[in-house]
Amino acid sequence: MTQSETVTKDRKTLILDTAKDLFAEKGYSGTSMRDLAQRVGVEPPSIYFHFTSKEAILWQICLEKVQYFQQVMRSLEGSNDDAEQMMQQLVDAHINIALNDPDGHRVFLNEWRNLSDLNLRLFLRERQQYEYKCILILRLGMESGIFRKMDPKVAFYTILNALRWVYRYKWEKGDLEREEVINEIKQLVFHGLITK
Repeated sequence: MTQSETVTKDRKTLILDTAKDLFAEKGYSGTSMRDLAQRVGVEPPSIYFHFTSKEAILWQICLEKVQYFQQVMRSLEGSNDDAEQMMQQLVDAHINIALNDPDGHRVFLNEWRNLSDLNLRLFLRERQQYEYKCILILRLGMESGIFRKMDPKVAFYTILNALRWVYRYKWEKGDLEREEVINEIKQLVFHGLITK
């Protein structure tokens, strides 16, 4: 990679990271390209060198998260893990992405509705496929006796929504360590599923 390519990549990453902060802080609709350029420290036309529009930036943020979850699912599909192990890994993935990139995860969860037409359809298709595969894992666990019998959709959406808040977690003096927080969340999520 040439120095020019490195600078371009670094600037693009800076724009994305700054957009995550602004979209999380002010919302997608409340953030202008001028706001973004000012926070990055460039003139607004410089942003357009890297992204064709504000929506292209939002799409890139959402796409990063979609690709992350697709990768997690691909790794599970190729494993010999049982349903409990797979759900543990999925819950870990949701917790870790929220803790590692809280602003990006917040944008992913809350701002995707601002995507238009093709991007929105692509996003929803990928999300539906992921949800379908998660529900299949839960169904497999229920059929094999690992998880309590219940509607797998209800179980999935309950788990998913139980994890939505994680990006908001802020450590303060005296709080649990990161691994302790993760373990407590997992205990709460799985206590209602596992029959053992």
